[in-house]
Amino acid sequence: MHKKYDFSQLGGAPFDQQTLEFMQSAYSEITGGLAAMIGNNVIVSGCIVSGQNVTAGWIIVNGELLPFSGSSTGVQTTFVIRELKETLIFEDSTSQAIEISRFAQFGSGTGAIAWSSLTRLNSLLTISNHLARVDNPHGVTKTQVGLGNLPNAKTDDPAVNDTNILATSKAVATHVLNKSNPHGVTKTQVGLGNLPNAKTDDPAVNDTNILATSKAVATHVLNKSNPHAVTKTQVGLGNLPNAKTDDPNVSNSEVLATSKMVSAATAGVLSIFQQGFVELVYNQSGPRININKQLALGKIGVIANIYVYQKTDDTYSDLYFNTKEHLLSAVSFRFSNATGMAESVRFGFDVTQTNASTKYYLEYMIYQKP
Repeated sequence: MHKKYDFSQLGGAPFDQQTLEFMQSAYSEITGGLAAMIGNNVIVSGCIVSGQNVTAGWIIVNGELLPFSGSSTGVQTTFVIRELKETLIFEDSTSQAIEISRFAQFGSGTGAIAWSSLTRLNSLLTISNHLARVDNPHGVTKTQVGLGNLPNAKTDDPAVNDTNILATSKAVATHVLNKSNPHGVTKTQVGLGNLPNAKTDDPAVNDTNILATSKAVATHVLNKSNPHAVTKTQVGLGNLPNAKTDDPNVSNSEVLATSKMVSAATAGVLSIFQQGFVELVYNQSGPRININKQLALGKIGVIANIYVYQKTDDTYSDLYFNTKEHLLSAVSFRFSNATGMAESVRFGFDVTQTNASTKYYLEYMIYQKP
């Protein structure tokens, strides 16, 4: 309590008008605070209308908690606040109106208040019970909550077609998971109207109304038996015969030699009989020099790879290469009468000497045919 006296103290506590004023303000302030919390023009308790009778009760008007006098003459349209003062005789024999009673009752006149302005205050229990109700105690309609255009019906069946029935989420999910083309979509609608509804795994099928599967394509790609009947002419080999041989003794323009045949035919030709690198001896005769070299070879069948170099100031340079023309003019042969095979060979070259320090060398490699 915000104001109180401690009456447990002994010794004669003072008790005067100030004491009473203090005590009166303690509860008047409390009731004023409660009244402000509850609100204005509120029936706190009582004031029950039953036929022509209105029971007594308590009301709050203008922030003041006041008793309401009951009535047996029915409900009137207005009520007023009355104030009664009781006169008491003081010790000095004077009379003072100090007992004041305020209350409300039906009536009219200056300051009258409409009875209809009062609002009944329910008890906390009543309020609690009301708040706990889930049976729409206020009778709220779907229109009041902004759903007036929605029907009060639902279905789980996605096939239902009715503007007065709502589809549930189960109906929508059932439709979404339906893989049997529930909308009747056609191949034309998805941009495949020109494709046939037929397929094959056989790459040999030739039909514009049948599509080849990837298996048919793969089978064709892996076919190594010339499925397109490509000819040798189409691949640029039309002039070659379709025949080959491993026999080096075969001589036929319509038969191609294999690498085995070529190897066998050249095996004897490529055996080296003699090779070397020698300085040539030369004799000067006038402005030209005759350089020659004679080799005792024995019997040979082929002479090849003949090179002559000139060396001036330690620099070698080619003078002749092993072309047939140079060999015929540069090489002389001496044959045996018995075998027709060369037994020796003379290399002779005529050159113009331009430098006294120039020397000439012969590099040769002679092959013998077995």
